[in-house]
Amino acid sequence: MRLIIDVSSTMDHPLTGVGWRTFYLVDHFLKLNSRWDVCLFAARSRKTPRGQFPFKEGHSKAVIVPYFRRLKTLLWPTWEFPPIEWFCGKADLVHGTFHDLPASRHALRLVTVHDLSFLLYPETHTPKTVAVQKRLMEHAVRHADAFEAVSESCKRDLMNVFHIAPEKIHVVPGGVHLEEWQNPFHEADLAALKRRLNITREYFIHLGTIEPRKNLPRLLEAYARIRERFHEYPQLVLAGAKGWKSELTLEVLAQHNFGEDVIVTGYIPRSDAVLLLRGAAACVYPSLYEGFGLPVLEAMAACVPVICSTASALREVSDGQCIFVDPLSVESIEAGLDLFLNKRDLAKKRAESAYQRARTYTWDSSAKKLAALYELLITRGKDTSE
Repeated sequence: MRLIIDVSSTMDHPLTGVGWRTFYLVDHFLKLNSRWDVCLFAARSRKTPRGQFPFKEGHSKAVIVPYFRRLKTLLWPTWEFPPIEWFCGKADLVHGTFHDLPASRHALRLVTVHDLSFLLYPETHTPKTVAVQKRLMEHAVRHADAFEAVSESCKRDLMNVFHIAPEKIHVVPGGVHLEEWQNPFHEADLAALKRRLNITREYFIHLGTIEPRKNLPRLLEAYARIRERFHEYPQLVLAGAKGWKSELTLEVLAQHNFGEDVIVTGYIPRSDAVLLLRGAAACVYPSLYEGFGLPVLEAMAACVPVICSTASALREVSDGQCIFVDPLSVESIEAGLDLFLNKRDLAKKRAESAYQRARTYTWDSSAKKLAALYELLITRGKDTSE
């Protein structure tokens, strides 16, 4: 059985959450012993470093098309052209891994949906992003044979917003590399990193791009109240690149005289992110909306207490083993921080339960679910054609 997977999101530099999920899931799928003949397709943008392609084995063919990234998001949903078979040859199934359904003449078509925040919270995206993502999804809804949703919450959103039949939507959750969080922890390495970032005591950490959906202005307001009420309190580390409208967060930061209490690191490499998360007192993640919530799952895998919002998929992923807050309420976020500071034994107990939950989310398990989905779709397609 021949399969074409569009892995264009893995060509981003640096990789985003979507790119990492696509890489890990596809890479583990390729390592399964299977009878698949896999062609990996990638559209390279002008920003992609030459020679970058993360997949080293497990596929029979890789096709990298330069300067086609923007073109395909225009041509495929508008004219269903050019068919991906022009680049990769014939296939039984083609899979678009980020909302962009590939044009195809004869293959079954599957598309991955990561979230619908661009429709449910359009104010957290640029108008251009909303327009492009809306066009991609409307095209997918008209033409896709099946959808891969990253969570049950994402599946419900697809059903509610686009009225897609539930039998067309298949959930394949993401995962974590447990060994990444179980390797020996070197206090000296963490101490050196903390010195470099000016972290001088225990700290809360938020991992993620500074953008409106992450709800950081409300977090900062809640943290300012904690500073007024507690004599001793952790620093707050915001670890992530500055994204669209990051100035909204920076304005709130400037309004309060936080000094060294709040550390904004900017983009940090993966190794530093893992080290910082493992050394944190707690992970704070009051996001307005998440299709899955990988940073929360990674904190669970690190056995770090989590203070997160009740939004979308976060309850599902954590199985209720976090300190939950209302993301729209500064008072609720403050209460979550307060609860952690006053009841650390409770937070630790929940973190231990959350770790056991995280162990069920492995990339091997996710890859097997993806392979089963491919098998199901092709078998069903052959039965229909006969």
